[in-house]
Amino acid sequence: MVQRNLIGAVAVTTMIWASVNCQKAESPSAPSGSQWERVASFGGQPIRGSATFTIGSRAYIVSGTTGNQLLPQVYQYDASANTWTRKNDFPGTPRLDFNGFAIGGKGYVCLGS
Repeated sequence: MVQRNLIGAVAVTTMIWASVNCQKAESPSAPSGSQWERVASFGGQPIRGSATFTIGSRAYIVSGTTGNQLLPQVYQYDASANTWTRKNDFPGTPRLDFNGFAIGGKGYVCLGS
């Protein structure tokens, strides 16, 4: 059950990350008409097990771990400005492998350990 939830969380995170960071670039030299485009580097240390969600053109990464420490950090990526911003820390208990989603312009995170 835990493995199934983890796989689902990873799949959702990957889809959100791809939708924010993959922008279609029309080019006559690209065989399919689109190609990968590099965006601003995150700049922080690698984090795994985070919750993610998007609101408009902004994506959020909440909490997670660097390997041995749970982090309360929240980062925002603004696709229109191609910038990362550190936001206020997550007010709840830092956690790992949890879910994030947005409804009505507000982000929510839940579950995890």
